[in-house]
Amino acid sequence: MRAAELGIRDSVIFLGAQPQEFVRKAYQRAAVFALPCSLPAEGDRDGIPTVLLEAMASEVPVVSTTVSGIPELVESGRDGLLVPPGSPAMLADAIDQLLLDNNLRRNLGRAGRAKVSERFSIHRSTEQLVRLFQPEGNHENSLSVL
Repeated sequence: MRAAELGIRDSVIFLGAQPQEFVRKAYQRAAVFALPCSLPAEGDRDGIPTVLLEAMASEVPVVSTTVSGIPELVESGRDGLLVPPGSPAMLADAIDQLLLDNNLRRNLGRAGRAKVSERFSIHRSTEQLVRLFQPEGNHENSLSVL
């Protein structure tokens, strides 16, 4: 286990999968959400990590890295902070910046929530899927979305 290799096994607890209510309460308690993604050697990667969407929707300011689709979601300085992958000092500085500046933390949290609400709502996603699968010019069989 990596925690043992790093000598931090007694300081880290891996909880595994948790119920949504547990996760929701964790976001409510959080001051900052950090997700320092990196690119693995085999090149496998996620598009936009769901946990970033969840944190932003919960109005928790996020710090992440400029990997994969993350810069499409997080605009650094506007609705979160981004640092290059593999830069622990820059990651720590970004986290410190948020922890030390209540206004920045609050503003980025609010902006992140607004972005996720606007761009990633179930309503908007459903509309996009309907447009994708609907033949061009054929509106008589379109789905009605609440």
